[in-house]
Amino acid sequence: MTATTDRLADALDRLGALAQQTPAPASSVELSQTAKGTTTVTVKVYAADADEAAAAAQRLYDELVSRYAPAAV
Repeated sequence: MTATTDRLADALDRLGALAQQTPAPASSVELSQTAKGTTTVTVKVYAADADEAAAAAQRLYDELVSRYAPAAV
């Protein structure tokens, strides 16, 4: 193989390895306001353990609702 072919093969191997990796889960929070002025809270939490994700989601949701949507509590 030539140097160029070796570099190309190496790059393809690294690209293949990257494609095999599972992306890290991305949690999110969304706050939106309705036409009536009510704030809607959406929390998505991803974790390896479902109980851990549920606990984190509930904690964040409760905190955000008490701060941004006190009428909804």
